[in-house]
Amino acid sequence: MEAAYHGVPVIGIPIFVDQDMNMKQVEKLGFGLPLEILELDEEKLYDTISMFFKNDRWTIFLSLLGWLVKNSRGSIHFLKF
Repeated sequence: MEAAYHGVPVIGIPIFVDQDMNMKQVEKLGFGLPLEILELDEEKLYDTISMFFKNDRWTIFLSLLGWLVKNSRGSIHFLKF
């Protein structure tokens, strides 16, 4: 949840089952994307990172999310998992 606090995106490469479930929640909540390790290459990683910088939706949403988490004293109970 440190990423939500700081308002930065998560790019996750889940390997174990619990990581896959966590990344599905991150994607569902809208502050990150999972990448499959078996499908990962340099171009896909570059495109995913670039998308976060080029799309204003991510910048605005993540800034708002960081503000909400900071102003709730670090509590993230308002996020529905």
